[in-house]
Amino acid sequence: MAKRDINDTRVEIIERGSGDPVLFVHGSASDYRTWRSQLDDFSNQYRAIAYSRRYHWPNDPIPDDVD
Repeated sequence: MAKRDINDTRVEIIERGSGDPVLFVHGSASDYRTWRSQLDDFSNQYRAIAYSRRYHWPNDPIPDDVD
């Protein structure tokens, strides 16, 4: 796992494997852990990348002053 800054937002990502990238994006009620087993399978042939969207675990929660 690593934290990356993307467009001024810091998010947690997991990368496995090498080659062409395949990006896994979770739904609104989960986080990057949704893709654990797929990352293992896809990393045999691809650079498998999963990240937790903004405000999803383990990233910072929504600040109180945000609508």
